[in-house]
Amino acid sequence: MNKHSPAFQFYVDDWLGSTQITLMTSAEEGAYIRLLAISWNAPDCGLPDNDEQLAILSRLNGAWKGSSSKLKACFIEKNGRLYNKRLLSERKKQKLWREKCSLGGQHSGRARKAMQDKELQLRGSSSNVGRVVQVNGNTPSPSSSPSPSSNNNISVGTKKAPTEAEIRKIEKREAKKKEVQAYMPLVEKLSNIISAQKDIKISGVQLNEWAKSFYALNRINAISQERMESALVFYAEHVGEEYMPVIESGKIFRQKFTKLEDAMKRLDYKPPAPAETDQAILEYAKEFNRIGGFSAELEDVDRIRVVVEDNCGGSKGWTRVIKAAKQLKTKRMIDYE
Repeated sequence: MNKHSPAFQFYVDDWLGSTQITLMTSAEEGAYIRLLAISWNAPDCGLPDNDEQLAILSRLNGAWKGSSSKLKACFIEKNGRLYNKRLLSERKKQKLWREKCSLGGQHSGRARKAMQDKELQLRGSSSNVGRVVQVNGNTPSPSSSPSPSSNNNISVGTKKAPTEAEIRKIEKREAKKKEVQAYMPLVEKLSNIISAQKDIKISGVQLNEWAKSFYALNRINAISQERMESALVFYAEHVGEEYMPVIESGKIFRQKFTKLEDAMKRLDYKPPAPAETDQAILEYAKEFNRIGGFSAELEDVDRIRVVVEDNCGGSKGWTRVIKAAKQLKTKRMIDYE
């Protein structure tokens, strides 16, 4: 089920007044509307940056080739996906509005509960004076009795659009959530270690709380994610051993991190060398090209990785990369197409 709204605002004046849209054919304009609709329905509000798929999605099919540049100009490309700026803005506005309404509803609920409690107190204290002061401010005659539906007369006010300050507050909170979520891979590693030892299942709520501890360990205690990673690898190898700290949550991991590193020093632990990243592999490929004169397809990371590892002994440094590239140039051991 989509968490976003099933509809977005369509601004007729903006559409009809757009020169970019006016220069489209009727088929292109219809294709553009369809692509916007498909984008809106996607979880990330985007489209695949793939001409074959876009030709089908737009219903232009063979005509896509002649219209692709005009339609793709209405989108921006990011990480292999196409996004329409206006549509992203509408999605963001709707999200902020929903959060504002949720906050308003929670506030109204608390206010309504407080008023109901106050009414019950007034009913109890008014029995000696023969009248009840109703929540809506009306004072009935002494002979009148409280209406069972009086709670329905409570006005909760009209929801207003969020202010700039409220929007900034919501954006700041969302940004922090994303930063905290970046620590989930480390949290899951700790969870796997603990689950294997204790044979227990750790809930998603607990994992989210643990992520906050990892976030604090980095932001407050200035412990890098690399140090956390090394400590977790070490703990997985030595958990349960004598004099090893017992860690059963993200909070305890933060509290006992220095003791864990002390144990690493005591055992003269050396963390394993990190695997080559895709970006590093692409840089190696560029160096191959510069020295060897090859025309590598830099996007084919898997292929380049195999070539680099086969010919650079695992690509342990630029010196070996350069040496391997020169050897390849001489022996023509590889043929990039």
